[in-house]
Amino acid sequence: MRSAFEGRLMSLIHATAIVDPKAQLAENVELGPYCVIGPNVKIGAGSKIGSHTVIEGHTTIGWRPPTRYEVPRGTNPVADW
Repeated sequence: MRSAFEGRLMSLIHATAIVDPKAQLAENVELGPYCVIGPNVKIGAGSKIGSHTVIEGHTTIGWRPPTRYEVPRGTNPVADW
């Protein structure tokens, strides 16, 4: 018998993370403890956001970038790599 979740990638969001209902999270996103994700944020598939990370403003994070620190409002952390 096949599981209902077989073949699907599920996101792991820590219980202490705060995600605005308007934020867009793709499949298989991991949010660590005490993360804050604002309303105009898009996070791509497979991304792992470390604990205490705050992402606000009009921000798009592509596929799988690791973050561990606060992303200042109005900046694009992916473009700075």
